[in-house]
Amino acid sequence: VEADKCQMIAKVSDDHVQKGIKAVEIIKSIAPIVNGGGGGKADSAQAGGKAPENINAALLKARELFCH
Repeated sequence: VEADKCQMIAKVSDDHVQKGIKAVEIIKSIAPIVNGGGGGKADSAQAGGKAPENINAALLKARELFCH
């Protein structure tokens, strides 16, 4: 986290990808929370944002998505 931007990376193991959990879907769901965007593949994705003050909310949302 820098003063005016942040970066996020999501990694998903192959067995979870086979169960339908995709890193790119997680990133695309949480990137808007930090006023950003991102992309990637099923097993690895990244995003950048301009609202680092919202990083905790983005991480909580990622947890909700994974633990549903």
